Amino acid sequence: MDKVLLAEIEALQQELNKAALGDDDLDLLSRVVADVTTLTSEDAADQGAEHHALRERLRQVATRFEVSHPRLAGAVERLANTLSSLGI
Repeated sequence: MDKVLLAEIEALQQELNKAALGDDDLDLLSRVVADVTTLTSEDAADQGAEHHALRERLRQVATRFEVSHPRLAGAVERLANTLSSLGI
């Protein structure tokens, strides 16, 4: 896995550990992180649509937490941007 991507995932995990989230929000973010890890560790061939859908979900999650958890939202947005810059 790319070092920059790994650093962004770790930064998001740190923000998750700091944020006071309800079970539903924590579950949502945990699933997104798991999806990122799964999709980036698999062969990237024929996954363009899945990668696009994942980036969109990340951006939706960032928007959802923009007001209540801005640092968390920023970490999610940076992760989405990193995926995009890596062509994922």
